[in-house]
Amino acid sequence: MKYLGIIIALFLTATTPPYAQVNVAADESVTTIQADSLTLVKQLEQGKLLFKTDSAKATRILLAVRANASKSNLALIEAEACIYLGHIYYANQIYHRAFGSYLTARKIYEANPDKGDVTELILAIARTQYHRGNYRLAVSNFVDGLQLARKQNQKAFEAEALENLGLLYNSFQGFNEGTGYYFKALKINQSLNDTSGVVRLAGILAETYYRKRLFDSSNLFSKIAYIGAQKLGLTTEAYMADINTAMSLIRLKDWKAAEEVLLRLGKSVYNNQDDNRRFRYEIAYGNFYLSQGDIPKGNIWFDKARQTLKDNYYPERLALIYRNKAESYFERNDYRQAYENLLQYNNYISQMYSGKNIANLGSMENIMSATTSKDEVKLLGLQNELKQNQLFKELLIRHGLERENSLIDSGLSKEKRLTEALQRENTFRQNELEKETSLKAALNRENILAASQLKKERSIKFLLLAGGLLLLVSAGATFYFYNKQRKKNAVIQKQADDVQVLMKEIHHRVKNNLQIISSLLDLQSMTMKDSHAAEAVKEGKNRVQSMALIHQNLYSEGNIKAIKAKEYINNLLESLCNSYNIGKDKVEINTEIDDLSLDVDTMIPLGLVLNELVSNSLKYAFKNQQKGELHLVLELRPQHLLLKVSDNGSGFPEGLDIKSNKSFGLKMIRAFAQKLKANLDIYNNNGAVVEMHITKYKLA
Repeated sequence: MKYLGIIIALFLTATTPPYAQVNVAADESVTTIQADSLTLVKQLEQGKLLFKTDSAKATRILLAVRANASKSNLALIEAEACIYLGHIYYANQIYHRAFGSYLTARKIYEANPDKGDVTELILAIARTQYHRGNYRLAVSNFVDGLQLARKQNQKAFEAEALENLGLLYNSFQGFNEGTGYYFKALKINQSLNDTSGVVRLAGILAETYYRKRLFDSSNLFSKIAYIGAQKLGLTTEAYMADINTAMSLIRLKDWKAAEEVLLRLGKSVYNNQDDNRRFRYEIAYGNFYLSQGDIPKGNIWFDKARQTLKDNYYPERLALIYRNKAESYFERNDYRQAYENLLQYNNYISQMYSGKNIANLGSMENIMSATTSKDEVKLLGLQNELKQNQLFKELLIRHGLERENSLIDSGLSKEKRLTEALQRENTFRQNELEKETSLKAALNRENILAASQLKKERSIKFLLLAGGLLLLVSAGATFYFYNKQRKKNAVIQKQADDVQVLMKEIHHRVKNNLQIISSLLDLQSMTMKDSHAAEAVKEGKNRVQSMALIHQNLYSEGNIKAIKAKEYINNLLESLCNSYNIGKDKVEINTEIDDLSLDVDTMIPLGLVLNELVSNSLKYAFKNQQKGELHLVLELRPQHLLLKVSDNGSGFPEGLDIKSNKSFGLKMIRAFAQKLKANLDIYNNNGAVVEMHITKYKLA
């Protein structure tokens, strides 16, 4: 629904006449033309004001302004309308439309070279090409924008172009060139007192120098970023600058200073909902302990980082964990562990650059070879260390020199490809000019055809009259068949209503029968002397009751296929509490249930599983407690349905094996988990926890 507003605006513009049409005859006065242009300027300003608050309305207005300005030959108004339309499309990630609008504006400015400054427009085109995956054309336009900005002494635009060129070079592992561009952009932002830009670029340079293992430089730029972020009150940027400072100090073996930074960050990191902050903090502490040789503590912190990623699986984040572990082991000369972690790192890197990702980035094979080159040097060196420890350093240096030479060759070939891309861009522009010339010739031919078409209008009018008569006859026939079909539909609808009533009656009777069975089982349990048998009958009665509730919902709600999950689960919990005589003073039940309507084939096994899990908690979890807590979660996730039942009771017995346990309840839960194609996870966490990640479910 993200682009619905813009799509509606485009539809309304296409199907309704634009307001404030400008139709100026050849003999109209200059005063009339000025009045129409002033109207368009006012409408343009209205669209610009609505740009960020109501994009749909702004799109409608700007499309109308563009069309009317084009008809009235008001080129600069048309160009400005195109630019703001491009901004709207870009903000909503409709990059192909943004590119088209920007390109139209640029052609207008090129036709009127003394009327407008195209520097900002060229940079906008370059950003759009970058997001469309056309990196070579993006480089070409950023270079053009850089040259124009320098020529016109537009420092802010010059800094923007330099920063984006640095980003492109870094994307293709050209860290030396990218660092040069970033450094120039930083100097310009400092001269402009653009603290926000200084913070952003200093943070990028800190990370770049860290990757190049120039930790003193990384530490310096981290401090610059931190000071600027504190000045502007940018909490997240200040936090990331602090993390980068701690990482650099760890690699510089300044343990005391690194620990001071980490202790300061630890006061607030777990009070924030930002998982990325916690993740980076836990990796930093893992490096802190591993680099000093405290492997158990280091692994504890890296395991915490993995736990932070539990519900947000990203290969690049897992790769970051293994890369940091490998670097820390490498500094401790533990080459075997470093080797094993580098293998894991390369495994996740290969997941990031596989299949669709490579196709989208076009030249990703070069990126892959450059990205993994330094790691391959370490892998080769580590393999030699495992075979021949004394010769490790000599072999590592030799392989490093060989890889460095190959990277230099790769950089030269990359510059050659960029030059070729610029040449192709010039050729493309020439082809565009030729296309425009041929388009004008085609328009002339179209005018000639239009003149000949006018001669045919008289004969066409006669045909239209005959067609109108035929249409009236067809309309009469259509109306007759429509009435006939409407009567058939009424009969079908009545039959459908009868079936609906019948299905409700069936569900009502099934519910009544199940209630009778439940009552019989309840009476039977009261007459049994064997407590185990009575308990088993009582459990059977609760299972029957859980199914009866489903049929009760089906006939009472009016939808014979859908069950409202929240209402059903609340009724089930109330029934179980009554069955076991559990009040709120003994067990407090908290629920987090999404507003879902589930198909009956999904709800029946889910209800039986819930009946089993809640019954177990109510019977066994709180025997040694005055008051317990039971927490139930049912959430719809992007790839699955999450069911989680937890309590703060005594938990599961130590060494419980859910696969081999012969308990009927566990067997039934495993069977339904298999039916729902669910991953079943049972563990203790301050009490018993059961999670089911259900992949086979049906919403109604």
